[in-house]
Amino acid sequence: MLKTPASDSSRAGINDDIGEERRLAIYRIQVEIRESEQRAFDLFLQNLVKGTSHLSLGQEAVAAGFAAAMKPGDLSFCTYRGHAHTLARGVPIEKVLGELMQRDNGLMRGKGGSMHLTSVEHGVLGSYAIIGAHLPIACGAALRAQYKGDGDVTVCFFGDGTTNIGAFHEALNFASVWKLPVIFVCENNLYMEYTPIGEVTAVEHPAADRAAAYGLERIVVDGNDADIVYRAAAAAYTKARAGGGPSLIECMTYRHSGHSRADPAKYRPEGELEKWKERDPIKLYRERLRQFGVGDAVARGIAQEMTRDPDVIFFGEDVAKPGGVFKTTVGLYEQFGPKRVRDCPISEQAILGAAMGAAMTGLKPIAEIMFSDFFAVCFDYIANEFSKSRYMSNGQLKCPLVVRTANGAGSRFGAQHSQSVENWAMMIPGLKVVAPSSPRDVIGLLAAAVRDPDPVIFFEHKSLYPIKGEVPDGEIVDRLGSASIVRAGNDATILALALMVPRALEAAKKLKGEHGIDCEVVDVRSLVPLDMQTILGSVARTHRLFTVEENPRLCGWGAEIVSIVADEAFYDLDGPPVRITTPHIPLPAADTLEDVALPTVERIVDRVHRSMNA
Repeated sequence: MLKTPASDSSRAGINDDIGEERRLAIYRIQVEIRESEQRAFDLFLQNLVKGTSHLSLGQEAVAAGFAAAMKPGDLSFCTYRGHAHTLARGVPIEKVLGELMQRDNGLMRGKGGSMHLTSVEHGVLGSYAIIGAHLPIACGAALRAQYKGDGDVTVCFFGDGTTNIGAFHEALNFASVWKLPVIFVCENNLYMEYTPIGEVTAVEHPAADRAAAYGLERIVVDGNDADIVYRAAAAAYTKARAGGGPSLIECMTYRHSGHSRADPAKYRPEGELEKWKERDPIKLYRERLRQFGVGDAVARGIAQEMTRDPDVIFFGEDVAKPGGVFKTTVGLYEQFGPKRVRDCPISEQAILGAAMGAAMTGLKPIAEIMFSDFFAVCFDYIANEFSKSRYMSNGQLKCPLVVRTANGAGSRFGAQHSQSVENWAMMIPGLKVVAPSSPRDVIGLLAAAVRDPDPVIFFEHKSLYPIKGEVPDGEIVDRLGSASIVRAGNDATILALALMVPRALEAAKKLKGEHGIDCEVVDVRSLVPLDMQTILGSVARTHRLFTVEENPRLCGWGAEIVSIVADEAFYDLDGPPVRITTPHIPLPAADTLEDVALPTVERIVDRVHRSMNA
């Protein structure tokens, strides 16, 4: 028996090759198919759906992925299990259900029924109940497109059982010889009707393993992952439109119901259905939509606050139409327009000066300085101007502004584009300073920063932008000045910030597994205000303290925390605090040199282990 294919481990977000809008459309298609077919099943039990019906429950990702890659002129042919493909092309649900119920308002006014859905208007040229019959017909439709040269592509869906029909082989050969713009899609759900396809077929993959005989590439994809299906479909469409000929794609999937409504599917091995339901395509996709990268979270966080408050504006270099140099602000210009999202010249002093003036007079600007290294160019505004205006004016002036900036190493940009400069901002009275490490924290802390009456420096680590994490629906608002215990432990406290948080977590896992040392990991998150209550509480429990800092050793943020712990919790310590930092050197550009300079998982493990056993 074929095994369930491994899921794509990627968790793409708003800025990837698929994009948020298309991904939401793919999800919507899958849900509409599922809900429509479940309703069709309910109607069947009420004897309102006549005859029989063949459902695609569990196979929705194939129809959704291909439909999302189609263009309006493209055509589709499918089997008697065609509800999903018909709905995916935009045919109204009521028309499909009406046809299943053989009503006058049905898609064909009751003349076709469940197994023969057709909508020429939507490019659906029929569902075919005779197995394999539609493959040669699809070749003819593709021939018309090739003859006319209009760039249209035909896609033909069929089940695994079709691969043992002569029409399958004849159509593939026909299409390959003439290089027709047609895509053959085998939905391999492991069963023909009741018999496992593997028991009656000489090859493991009944479609893909025969592709070479017709000069075609062997393509097998996870048919329960709509993103994988979409990418395979898009590549095949591109090939066909360019004159590259046909493609054969085998999508591994599984139907949750029997072959038809008269089939209780008792022939399936015990536990097989449950195993596949763990990889339900809609469940998988819903989880993916909830996964954001840190870079994606930046755009969502800004959008949340701009939607909430019309006085929030956003500007910086290349942040509007280009979507940011790190593509963290894609879509904001289109959503909020040029009045509220603005590109700036390369003028860091003007950017921060304008942000200050706008904040003093009633707006709530979010300004971006592309790299935190560039703070040196505009440091007067950070150190002398908006940090002190509220104090020097005796509270008459407020500067509710946020300065976002990309911080830290890991991108091999060298000494002037890779520094971690949180301590530059931390030392200045009047500023608040945060550095999140997860997508959720980006959104929540950014909201807190925008709503704060004081200027906030918001450090985003460049190497964290691709890191994914679950983000709940709805508004997210966090609190400045709050650390987070991201791993509980009893033997030692490890404090970390930004990129060092995932490294500290990985080190803690190794320390526990390899040395039996149970470390508590605290994500500091906010340097000003500093949550010493959480930090001191952790030290009181574990009696040991380690800081993991990306900044150079001298005057790093960890030094300040260690001094406070020494003042306030000296007698809670069973050993001296240990700082694990970058040496006091400019960062090199070469990857091997940069990796040696930065605190690594291995360095953290080694230093904690040696200290705990000294």
